[in-house]
Order: sequence, then C-alpha cells, then structure tokens
Amino acid sequence: MQNSGWVDVGGIRVFVQERGTGIPLIFIHPPLLTGSNFYHQWVSLSQYFRVILFDIRGHGQSDASTTPISYGLIVQDMERILDALGIDQVFCCGYSTGTSVALEFTLTRPERCRGIVLLSGMSGVYDRGLRQQIQLAVRMADSPLFPVLAASIAWGNHDSPWIFKRFFQEARQGDQQNIAQYYRYSLFYDCFARLKEVTSPTLLLCGGKDDRYQRYGELLHREIPHSKLMVIPEAKHQLPTKWAAETNQAIIQFIKNDGGNGE
Repeated sequence: MQNSGWVDVGGIRVFVQERGTGIPLIFIHPPLLTGSNFYHQWVSLSQYFRVILFDIRGHGQSDASTTPISYGLIVQDMERILDALGIDQVFCCGYSTGTSVALEFTLTRPERCRGIVLLSGMSGVYDRGLRQQIQLAVRMADSPLFPVLAASIAWGNHDSPWIFKRFFQEARQGDQQNIAQYYRYSLFYDCFARLKEVTSPTLLLCGGKDDRYQRYGELLHREIPHSKLMVIPEAKHQLPTKWAAETNQAIIQFIKNDGGNGE
C-alpha cells in the first residue's frame, strides 16, 4: 500500500505519505527539512511496518501556518493525521529537533503512543554551542540568507547528489517565517523535568562520533524509565541518511522485539 495527499488539520493542508502495512510508524523531521529526510526508512521499513511521513506546517508541500509553529501545534496536527488515517496508536520516530516533538507527543498523548524512537535525541538545548547554532539558523531562516541555510542543511544531511537536490528543493518550498518559528521554539522547549513520566518503550540511537548527542542520549537514558540506548560506533549526527542501514535495523529490532510485544 502506498498513498500520498493532504490532510486538513483545521484549515491547513498537511502533506502526508504512507507506505506498507502492519504496525504504524510516524516520522518527525527537524526544521527546514521535510518528510523526505526519512526516504531510506520509507523504502526499507515499509517492508515491515506502515510508515507515515508528513511535512510539518510551513515545510515542503504543506501549507504555511498563520498560527506560530510550536511542538504542541505539531502534536495536535499529528493526532489529526492519525485520526484521518484511522490509527489509534503509533510508534513515533523523531530526528534531531524532531525528537523533542516525539517526547512532547508521548508526554501529552500517552494513550496514542505505542513507543518512541529518538535519533540523535534531545529534551532541550543545554549547551552553548548548539544554542548558538540554532540562533544563527533563526536569523538566516527569515532573511535573504535563507537559500544559504537551505543548501547547508541539505548538504549536511545528504548521502547522494539526488538526495541533496531533493532536500534543497523541498527546503526552498517552505515558509521562511514558519521555519524560523520551529527553530526558535527549540531554544525554549525543555521537558527534562518530565522525562520520568514517559511510559512508552523508548529507543535512543546516537552516533559514536557525535559527542554532543551522545551526551544528550546518555542523559535521556538515565531519566526515561523504559529506555534502551544504542550507539552506532562510527556514526555522526545524520543517522536517517548517512547511517540508514544501521538505523533501520535498530528500529526493526526495537519494534519487533522490545516495543512491539513480540509482533
């Protein structure tokens, strides 16, 4: 099964794609990128699961949002997408900043979250270097330097020329103000104090050469009760694309053995 189209989330059309059957798995991308960030998961994991990709409001093929982008708004849109697809419970997989959205989803909609996968995850921004990077992205996103930011993010996450072209083109389609809002929200979001409330089985996946997010992963692992931390030894930050095979295998194992109750 493979479908694509738009879901109305209250006057805003959000672009959604789904492929495969079985246990549903929805992916959450970081600012500026789109659901295409998970192309390799779309192709591989749909052999085992019902894979759902969506472009957050103001990103890619989704409509721009008149309501400022917040994690709560994204979670609300995710719930409406699941309702439209007839899905009660889902595994949530976020990448980078998208992992904080996954955490917000499981904390505020625990009855709908079957488990979460956090790729290079974070519960908040706790170091000066990352804060400065995001602040720079905020300034560039809503300025004439937006194409430079789009090219930089697309280049950093690509693993082939056609993937770079796709990432860059879809990034340029986004609404600059909404993208800046998504970046900016990450500077203020912090769910660390609530992590012990996470009841969903959790897979934390990070790269052995990604020191910052390995530290963040260890912090999450200490606080989240039902969590499993896995480190891909030679990997850096861009797990969905540059270390797709290892990432996909870890997700399959987690859902089938740890989070899927043996299914």
